[in-house]
Amino acid sequence: MHHDPPTAANRAAYLQQRWQGKGVVCLQETHGSTARLADQLRLVGYRCRSFASFGQNDLGGVVTVFPYTSAEMVNFEPRMVVRGRVLRVKATLIPHSCDLIVWNIHNLDLQASQQKYVADRLQEDLLWAGLAPRQRSILVMGDFNFRALPADPEEAQAAGRREEHGPRPPRHWRAGLRGYTELQPAEPTHWVQNRGTYSSIDRIYVGAPQRLQCQ
Repeated sequence: MHHDPPTAANRAAYLQQRWQGKGVVCLQETHGSTARLADQLRLVGYRCRSFASFGQNDLGGVVTVFPYTSAEMVNFEPRMVVRGRVLRVKATLIPHSCDLIVWNIHNLDLQASQQKYVADRLQEDLLWAGLAPRQRSILVMGDFNFRALPADPEEAQAAGRREEHGPRPPRHWRAGLRGYTELQPAEPTHWVQNRGTYSSIDRIYVGAPQRLQCQ
């Protein structure tokens, strides 16, 4: 969505390489307008149903895109959970009757009471998805600004998880994300300048049983 044409073209080419064959694409930290989004989607040849939150009463910059091959119609239901910090978008695919909930969370400056409120809603969504795991999915993404949730040391070592720097996750997030599976990025997402190291404070969690993720 960049205003500079060469930069926009480069990003369009980057997206084109990665969007092909995807059933859903979720982006965060975006800026622009719905008209510019439509132009970008045409540039990458992506025919789809899309939702963009920028410019809508402090809903942030989240884009959720479904190609036409995924659904004939998509009903998007945005909900601002914490103004300017936490957005929840529920997408219902028609006629498949499948639901995807996308959470976008900016943890910086969230008060403990707000963290607890969001954490409780995350657990409610997880229970809801568990009633029909093949038709309901949850994606939680955001700049949480804390290290990975505690994991079994042997499993972490076997997965090649690198040591991270940063604060430990607050108790409300540990409770709210219990039962979710973290997707470990292949590359770090953040440069810790005072330590001269990389970290992955931008985290992604999936609310689906691991057996279904393997399938």
